Amino acid sequence: MPDLTVLRTNIILSTNRALLGAITPHLRAIAIDYDSQKFLLRGYFDLGATEEEKEMLNAALTEITADLWQEIKEWKFEAIDRPYPSEMESLKEMVFRRYEPGK
Repeated sequence: MPDLTVLRTNIILSTNRALLGAITPHLRAIAIDYDSQKFLLRGYFDLGATEEEKEMLNAALTEITADLWQEIKEWKFEAIDRPYPSEMESLKEMVFRRYEPGK
């Protein structure tokens, strides 16, 4: 089992790099959940995700998978419709969150 501190660092760095250029105006937040076997990338969208937005985040997940395929075995992406000002579940880490007044 990998050291969870090292795993956390590697996951956050890989996720941040993979999301470069994948943040769109309708994306409110990106939350992740993980352990030594599973990884979940969840995007919260204001007006629903377009097919292009889903493809971009799936590509980001592919990049993360390429970095961490030896440590984690199961990978999942979810696009959630959560219009502002609805609350969003943060999961283990919130790696991106846009500015929203009153939040």
